[in-house]
Amino acid sequence: MKLYLTQMDPIPQTVGALLKRKGWQVLHNPFRQVLFRENCWQDPLTSFDVVLLSSKNAARWLVDHSANQKIPPLAVVGEATAAIATSSGAALLAEPAPNAKALGIALQKILPAGASILYLCGATVTGDIEEGLKNYPLTKWEVYETQLITGSESAMDPKSMVYFQAPSTVQDFCSRQGFRPLWVAAIGPTTARALEGKGWKVDFQPSRPESLCFAREVPTPTQLGGNRSV
Repeated sequence: MKLYLTQMDPIPQTVGALLKRKGWQVLHNPFRQVLFRENCWQDPLTSFDVVLLSSKNAARWLVDHSANQKIPPLAVVGEATAAIATSSGAALLAEPAPNAKALGIALQKILPAGASILYLCGATVTGDIEEGLKNYPLTKWEVYETQLITGSESAMDPKSMVYFQAPSTVQDFCSRQGFRPLWVAAIGPTTARALEGKGWKVDFQPSRPESLCFAREVPTPTQLGGNRSV
């Protein structure tokens, strides 16, 4: 059975191989590409007590734009984001969180009152970070945006699983494909809410956002019941 991965990044070889062994025909089908912004600086990084990153693209921006700067401790969502961000030499304030809500809860337990937070993010955010840390002074820099990929639209197989990895992907899929896949997977609770808002039941959600975690935990097509009607 076909499994469409909608992430912008290429599929790691280990992930693709594991999914193939589990019986999935893996297809990379991103809907968007990332565009980094250059003129985002407002204050030195040292003006903040902690830098918060909830995506790999924000981490890449930090690494590419922080040369010769002292970077405050990092708070991140996802081990892949942590791996990219710490290549800058910065240290983690806490273990990578599985999602934005969990990160907010963790930071409330360890940050002193009045701690200044810099949130590096994309142009479109869900608001979970801001809500979870509303009692702290939080500054948001929009360091990248995503752009819909055009000119390569192709019909996807309705009798498949689609792994949705952002709320924007839910909207992009619905505008381009117009059907509910046989099986629906969500990277985390925010994306799951976007799918449920369409009236779709989420069939699978991994315990963490890392792609290898998804590959390890996702059921096989047989376990899901590949003959279910769309």
